[in-house]
Amino acid sequence: MDTWDNLQADFFDFYGQALNKLAFDDVVTLIHLLNKVNDGLKSIHLHKETDQE
Repeated sequence: MDTWDNLQADFFDFYGQALNKLAFDDVVTLIHLLNKVNDGLKSIHLHKETDQE
């Protein structure tokens, strides 16, 4: 858990720099779209094929 705690500041800095030129409305749109992708990912159900020979 300490490793993750230590990395969080780096993640925030990295993505903060990547997103700092986006307007507020663009950030809101990005969050909205990421939430839609997240919902889509939650609904994925993969079925393993079984060998029925």
